Amino acid sequence: MNQFDDAEEALTEANFLNNQSAEVWGYLTLICLQTKRYI
Repeated sequence: MNQFDDAEEALTEANFLNNQSAEVWGYLTLICLQTKRYI
């Protein structure tokens, strides 16, 4: 796993615990943009 995968996994878990956190959503968005993955 690379660092983006590790970060995404941690942020996905954080989002599961609190899906109202704008900060978590923001970081997940940045990871998607950096890895050129669009949903």
